[in-house]
Amino acid sequence: MTESRIVKLNSKEETKRVRWLQKATDKDRTMLSGIHVHNGSAVSTDGYKMFASTTPAGFESPDPVTLRIDSLPASSTIAEVSTIDEPFVGYADILPKTEPVFEINMDAALLADALAACTGRDLTDRIVRLVFRGDNMPMEVFGRMSDQPVYALIMPTSKERSPDRTWRPE
Repeated sequence: MTESRIVKLNSKEETKRVRWLQKATDKDRTMLSGIHVHNGSAVSTDGYKMFASTTPAGFESPDPVTLRIDSLPASSTIAEVSTIDEPFVGYADILPKTEPVFEINMDAALLADALAACTGRDLTDRIVRLVFRGDNMPMEVFGRMSDQPVYALIMPTSKERSPDRTWRPE
């Protein structure tokens, strides 16, 4: 680990994005404890999930680098970061290479509500089954709450409001 440096983020939205990236890190495994920056992408993974976005201002680097967030106080746009000297995992190897079978657009808040409802507040039953019956069809969520079966159905949203699916981390 090298010395820390101070990074000024441009906005609260950018700070929110860095905090989101930080949620997919694993502080107990050094190589997964930071945000990897390379070719305009910022990538983090804890080995179970991977988050990626464009590189936040202040995190840019001409060479690939992995940065650990040492400090990012609440409601601050000033972060203290340090460089991780271990190589980052080969995340490009796990990115899907085939075309999707189908796509479905969902309202993220509705999806989050359905997932929370199908696992219960205590999160003892964290496994859910997502069932897709085809493009533009509702998605079903099957779960358990307090050892009882629960079910949610979410209608897809308009494809005109679809996020850009061409951007991916490099």
